Amino acid sequence: MSEAALTTAETCYRQLASIPSYSSATVRTKGDSNGFVVSVFLSQRDYVRNAKRTLQRQVAVVDLGTAQHVIPTQALDLGEVALQKVSPSGKFLAVLRTATEKGTTSAKRYVEVWSDSSLKLSLDVTEKHGDFYTDDTFGTLAWSPKEGKLLYVAECKKSEDPHEKFNFTPDWGERFTKKARPSIVIVDLNGAFKEALFEKGKKPQDHHVQVLQQFPDISPGQAVFAEEETLVFTAYTSYPRKYGIVFCSNRLSGIYRLSGPNYDTPERLTEHTRNARSPRLSPDGNSVLYLSNPVGGAHNACGTLERIALSDTKNNADVVVDMVQAPSAKDHFPGLFVGQLPSNAFVGDWILMDSIWGSRKKIVAVNLRTQKVVKVEPVSNESMSSGVLFASDKYVIAVSSSPVSLPILHLGVVKSGQDDEALDISWTILDKTEVEDEVQNMLDCIDYEILQDIHPTSKYLEAIHIFPKNNPKGRPPLINFPHGGPHSSFTTEFSAYSAAFAVLGFAVAEVNYTGSLGFGQDNVEALVGKCGELEVEDTHFVAEYLVKQNKVDKDHISLFGGSHGGFTSAHLIGKYPDYYKACVLRNPVINIGNMVATTDIPDWCYAELGLDYSFQQPPVLKPEEYEAMYARSPIRNAEKIKTPILLLIGEGDRRVPPSEGYTFYYILKGQGKQVELLAFPEIGHSLDSMDAEVYGWDKFITFL
Repeated sequence: MSEAALTTAETCYRQLASIPSYSSATVRTKGDSNGFVVSVFLSQRDYVRNAKRTLQRQVAVVDLGTAQHVIPTQALDLGEVALQKVSPSGKFLAVLRTATEKGTTSAKRYVEVWSDSSLKLSLDVTEKHGDFYTDDTFGTLAWSPKEGKLLYVAECKKSEDPHEKFNFTPDWGERFTKKARPSIVIVDLNGAFKEALFEKGKKPQDHHVQVLQQFPDISPGQAVFAEEETLVFTAYTSYPRKYGIVFCSNRLSGIYRLSGPNYDTPERLTEHTRNARSPRLSPDGNSVLYLSNPVGGAHNACGTLERIALSDTKNNADVVVDMVQAPSAKDHFPGLFVGQLPSNAFVGDWILMDSIWGSRKKIVAVNLRTQKVVKVEPVSNESMSSGVLFASDKYVIAVSSSPVSLPILHLGVVKSGQDDEALDISWTILDKTEVEDEVQNMLDCIDYEILQDIHPTSKYLEAIHIFPKNNPKGRPPLINFPHGGPHSSFTTEFSAYSAAFAVLGFAVAEVNYTGSLGFGQDNVEALVGKCGELEVEDTHFVAEYLVKQNKVDKDHISLFGGSHGGFTSAHLIGKYPDYYKACVLRNPVINIGNMVATTDIPDWCYAELGLDYSFQQPPVLKPEEYEAMYARSPIRNAEKIKTPILLLIGEGDRRVPPSEGYTFYYILKGQGKQVELLAFPEIGHSLDSMDAEVYGWDKFITFL
């Protein structure tokens, strides 16, 4: 590739990848005012500072009865803010802040309360605990109903006992390296406010901050107040070991209740044989709704929405939305494929959430009285994806996008007189990213389609085909792109990677093979026991289909896959050595049996092949089991490979150990094959650091 072309490729990706994306939103109202303020939170890549930045933008909305007048402000960098949460009345704002003191490299942690844009309270909690948890699995920040308390989750302080210095403390794996002991923290705001008011000039002391004790064999997170002195939270089982938890909805976990003032005896509300997570207090305060999945087996499966009354002494759960084995008809409800419920999720008798629906992400609304399930569409284009950021009785904030259109923020006004069959919402555009003409021109030059009903036997095989509208050189080269997991899914949300490929003249096929989410539980289970076969043939079929349709150049087909997508791609270049002209693998699974002792999810190695695994008694790998794993692994066909390969490896990967990529590299090198490897220090499985993205992209394009 010429220097000029490489510069164009670099510029193209950076322009698309640096566009801000919406991550969350809240609505604040005040009194009987006919307006309200929407706080929008965005994330953006900064290529000058080589950092990912979190931004906040305020959008004032004046409700004129028949229309809304929108007044946006400039986005501000949140910088040190870890989490923030508006109080139930809208009067206060709680902030968790991590700040580096001037002239030092050590970070300090603060809990702040703001009101009317002024700081009312600041507590230094640095000596009380370690880092704040801000992730979706454990992290939380919640107000009590009367606004007298706050709670959040933080890492327990390490013991200073020299005899415990080298004690092994297992953590929660990928994305949680060195995060092992999450604890619920409760702040007594009434006491802290009183001390600040009557002892002027004296800083409120951290004795108003209560770090709850560690509970035997469980780790708490996602806590919310049920009453002023009662908490409800998710807890993950940590005995006999902590299993990797991110992207895994099949872990042993439950919903617990805990009452003050001592908060020392948690009561389990849900059954022990299911995964239960994401508790949300119902609007009337009488029950808790939560998501549930089977334990073990596929790491992500069709889930259920369940409800348990807080007054029920027998803890009998009510299933609001059950598992769907298969959709009743084309494009009918395929079941819930939901990671977590939104923090603000209720609209009257309805609860809203994001769920995978075929090759799209959709807003799903569930009526809690009738159990009716409907889609909520902020846009008329059915092929686009959408998600909910905030919901209340009056307003819904949603975001939509497509592979060729940037994210748009929508305001939904909930109409009065709702019935049980549908949720009537009037939508208008609240905010969208302003981009330069050059960027818009790039997006105008590409298009997409969802390939459906293309395979005679793989009923739910789909692919999102993204391509240049006009290619002066004829049919474009194809990048065949199977997803990871294997139980995940591509959706039609905007992706800077795929868009940039299409802008540069490539066609991209994002393949949702058998086993993908969003098509019912039967489709998930169809891949179990057949990994290394079904998804491999489905992915290859998509390439052949596009060739037969004369949509791509049959002589220029390449592969791109990460994790299980790398597993699938590595299989393909061994099985079809003359078909694919290039292959890029990101942290690929190469030899399943070798991973068992080193991955944070050893159960995955067994489950995807249909082998038994016990969480309570981790098994010893037997020779016949290793033989089965080897037979399904790409390593067995390494000597057949002819395709040039680029490996991108995160040296801090806990999910697929770097040794998988290194071993593959050495074997191919020894056989005289064309193979290159980039290794990124301390970077995890997703390769989502700025260095990995920038240098990985540049090397990727040069290689192709």
